[in-house]
Amino acid sequence: MFLLLLFLSFAEAEWRADELEIFNPLLQNFMTSRTVVVSETGRVYILHFEDRVIVRLDEDGTRLPDLGGKGQGPGEFGGFVGGIDVIDGVIYAVENYGKRIHRFNEGDGAVMGSVSFKGFGTAPRRTAAGWAVLDLGIFGDSRGPSGALFDDEWSLRTEAVTWPKELSSYETGQINPAPETAQMAVTLNGERVFFYVPETRVVLGFDAGTHEKVITIDPKFTPVPFDEDWGKQRYKEMKKTRRQRGPRGNASIKPVYPDFFPRISRLETGPAGNLWIYPGTHIAYEHARPKIFEPFSGKETTSPVPYAFRYRVLAIRGDHAYVSLFHDEQGAGVARVRRDNLVAFLRANPLAE
Repeated sequence: MFLLLLFLSFAEAEWRADELEIFNPLLQNFMTSRTVVVSETGRVYILHFEDRVIVRLDEDGTRLPDLGGKGQGPGEFGGFVGGIDVIDGVIYAVENYGKRIHRFNEGDGAVMGSVSFKGFGTAPRRTAAGWAVLDLGIFGDSRGPSGALFDDEWSLRTEAVTWPKELSSYETGQINPAPETAQMAVTLNGERVFFYVPETRVVLGFDAGTHEKVITIDPKFTPVPFDEDWGKQRYKEMKKTRRQRGPRGNASIKPVYPDFFPRISRLETGPAGNLWIYPGTHIAYEHARPKIFEPFSGKETTSPVPYAFRYRVLAIRGDHAYVSLFHDEQGAGVARVRRDNLVAFLRANPLAE
């Protein structure tokens, strides 16, 4: 009985917010979206995609008035919001299709205006001194995907990486089910920006303040031979998707299979702020284990988050961890637990099936 009570005490949260009216699990993917952000003050910001608002929780879990909402007015979101960053007391919300970045004061939630951005591709990420972009069109049609750093006024400071322009599958009549693509990650405090350069197969780290390259990381992954059976299945899925896009998607496209999978499949900034680099295989998004590096020294390290729970742990701030909750009836929620109780809490509070 004593051991059971002891376990339950470790499995308790410091606070939990269960009634957010969000009915899909808040699983953090640190590459493709910033769905949940915990600022340095301990406030929690959650993107509610359906209502187009930012749900706010105070340091003690109390819900504050939401930010945003559907519309075209100041502080309103006219379309899908792809991510949020909170740096130096300012909340940045990137509206992908409207090409606008909205700013709110973290203290009182006041609207601070919005700015437009150009190009297309991935949403810009806020850094400590400007913006980081991995974009297909920001430099025009004469070049391929480019990684760049801009200052606050959107003046180009560093074209970090540029790749030769590749013809589209419509022009070549060929498609690669597993292309080698550029990747980008930004640390939680916005002080470091990382780009994966396919041509050199290394990750370059830039100082966001000086816009200079300061570190090179080579994870030394062993190339994985391409699985042609997987490639054929992937090609069928891609062909089906293209047909659904209309007449242009019906163009005759043949698969071309590489000798190896991409050396690196993606970059992420984990909940504790370390850089996670994933190898390229057909199971990269489910099972392939990443190598983890300290973002300022470049030394390989380990994660304080068990791999099985990596997307449930939304952030780690000091002695506290913020984790996602989900129940069929209540929907999604967030809990703050002591860092040393993290694993016990996660095991005692699984996500509802």
